[in-house]
Order: sequence, then structure tokens, then C-alpha cells
Amino acid sequence: ELLLREAASRGFSVDEAAVEQHVKQTKAAMEQSPEAKAMLREYLQGLGMKEKEYWETSETVYRKWLLTAQLDAALRQEYFAENPDATAADFHDYYMNEYQDSLFESYQVQMLPLETDSKPGQP
Repeated sequence: ELLLREAASRGFSVDEAAVEQHVKQTKAAMEQSPEAKAMLREYLQGLGMKEKEYWETSETVYRKWLLTAQLDAALRQEYFAENPDATAADFHDYYMNEYQDSLFESYQVQMLPLETDSKPGQP
């Protein structure tokens, strides 16, 4: 959700035609790959979902994916422009250790401790 907010704050958007095109291309690619088709069937079986239902609801997921992909591309471009000798591992470390923290701070996210079965004062 934070990445979607950040993408929107940077002005990224995806129009309906782009989402429909991505769904169409993904569906066509899966049709041509028996392995991908089998993986999708297995995935859907685990969800208890029919393939038709998946494709009808997939636009929401693909829209989010396309938006976060735009943000990812921009972050990578900015990072490597400032750090031309950096590696993919360096970018990953930056993203995990600095960028996420700055997002949490920007959007005032607070991580709450997990509730446990123990009572207050007990380990």
C-alpha cells in the first residue's frame, strides 16, 4: 500500500488500456506455455478459484503491479545515476535498509508488536 501511495505521489499512473493490454499479453503468454498454464491451474486450485474468475479480477492486481513497477524503475534509475558503480545487491541493500525506513517515516507508519498468548508481565 505504501508503494502505491508513493507511486501516486510521484505522479505515476496506469490507464485502463495499459492494464487491459498487460492482462491480454499475460494471458496469451500463459496459453503458449504448458508449464505456466499448469502452475496457474495449481495456484487457482489452491485458492478455490476458476480461471475465468481469475482473469475477470486480475485487472486490479495487474494495475497495482504496473504502478509499483514504474516506481521500481524510477528508484533504480535514480539510485544508479547517483551510484554508477553500484551493483544490484547494493540497490537491494539500499532499498531494504534505507528506502523502506524513509517510506515508513514519510507516511508515519508504526510497527506494532505481535500479540502473543502470554499475559502482561509473562515472557
